[in-house]
Amino acid sequence: MTPSYSAFSHLVCIGHPASSRKRLFAMFTAYFDESGHHKDRDKIVTMGGIVVSEKSGRMLEHKWNRRLRRERKLQGKPFHATDFKARRDVFADLDDQEWNSLISDLTAITVNHIEFGVAHSILVNDWDLLMDERFVDPFERKRATYIVLVQTCLEQIRERVSIPKDETLACVFEENKFTRMAIESHYLDLKKHPYFCGKLGLVGFDGKQLAQLQVADLVAHT
Repeated sequence: MTPSYSAFSHLVCIGHPASSRKRLFAMFTAYFDESGHHKDRDKIVTMGGIVVSEKSGRMLEHKWNRRLRRERKLQGKPFHATDFKARRDVFADLDDQEWNSLISDLTAITVNHIEFGVAHSILVNDWDLLMDERFVDPFERKRATYIVLVQTCLEQIRERVSIPKDETLACVFEENKFTRMAIESHYLDLKKHPYFCGKLGLVGFDGKQLAQLQVADLVAHT
């Protein structure tokens, strides 16, 4: 049975009119990986995203949060893939069996309740070699790489996901004050492009407490 309440439903009320049937959302998060100590390992910027309908998104949230609550060692904290993979913070006390059981269950929940998953990465060393000097500056690079990843992820979603006629895809990104304005500006430009015209809707930002953004985080690290 579909749960009667979901924090995700509040986004639905804002993101789609009552007349919409499927009410599709794309949820995105990104991370900058410079954790490798090995000299042959490049720095990577990755964006992961999922597409859910209102119905699948609510079920995903319900089952995801219920599974996390079963692990009392997590103390009710949200899932962070970087900490999970490194077995640190609240994940440090999980033994091998608990760790494997959790990732197996979360993966199954993800596969069974998303419409589509996407993850794109940029190798920073390659970026620095190919791009104009102004985009190599660390300050500008972070914004520019995020913008490129937003566009490539949305292009793949537009190609692979069927958006019902007269409906749009609402997009929610993990809150990041540094990149927010750049993402908003580029998103508005994409909405005007013929390839996306009439298909991209609301753009919003939220925190990692939202289960769907935690799922996007898992997809980004897969």
